[in-house]
Amino acid sequence: LDQSSVFGYLPAEVMLRIVDDLSHIYLHQGDTMVWQGDTNYDIYLAVEGDFAVVVSVAGKQRQIGLLHAGDIIGEMAFFTGAPRSASIIAKTPARCFLLKSSSLRALAYQHPILLMQMARSLAERLEFSSASQKTIS
Repeated sequence: LDQSSVFGYLPAEVMLRIVDDLSHIYLHQGDTMVWQGDTNYDIYLAVEGDFAVVVSVAGKQRQIGLLHAGDIIGEMAFFTGAPRSASIIAKTPARCFLLKSSSLRALAYQHPILLMQMARSLAERLEFSSASQKTIS
């Protein structure tokens, strides 16, 4: 957690509390971790592996991004309360930590820096995505 751009700013005692709330997830290549349209708001911290961000439009799937170890996954649904906007599929064998949204909300009330860092991470990803799409066009 201390290597994460989101959690690394928290005091050690807070990170220890977070560790108690984490679940470990192991994925094989091709496993879907998050399904587009699901209505859960948990977040994931990628520890190992690469993940494809895939959207399905009119029955066709298209990869729109790639996530790597250290990336936070699922923060958009956490912030908006909207269904998942994309599926997340392991491109390689992968490992993640899962943090339930209820645990994250409780932590965020006590440590608002956590939400600020998550928002920064999301904004950077959206800015990069927008710049990449302009280059492709």
